[in-house]
Amino acid sequence: MTSVVQQTVVEIGLPKKFTDYADREGKTVQDVYAEAVQSFIDSYQETPLPFLASPIQGETLVFRLDKDLKLKAQALCKGKSRARRLYYTAIHNYAKTIGLIQ
Repeated sequence: MTSVVQQTVVEIGLPKKFTDYADREGKTVQDVYAEAVQSFIDSYQETPLPFLASPIQGETLVFRLDKDLKLKAQALCKGKSRARRLYYTAIHNYAKTIGLIQ
């Protein structure tokens, strides 16, 4: 499958927490980010939630997504917001769900 580089801004220290989580779970961090985005897309289709704005003072997160997942994310954003906000919202919500942040 073809993957593409994406980026967003997240809370400082969150990428390290995701890396540690991925190591504990025996997954790649890229797979964890993809799970976060897919999970958000699935839940958004059931209950649309507003996209969150990235923190002003944050850490740039660069990750790879399968091209098909990127296209799904872009379709969801069409006319609403930029994909960066969707990625931030997905990663932030997933981090809360798995207990990385409160």
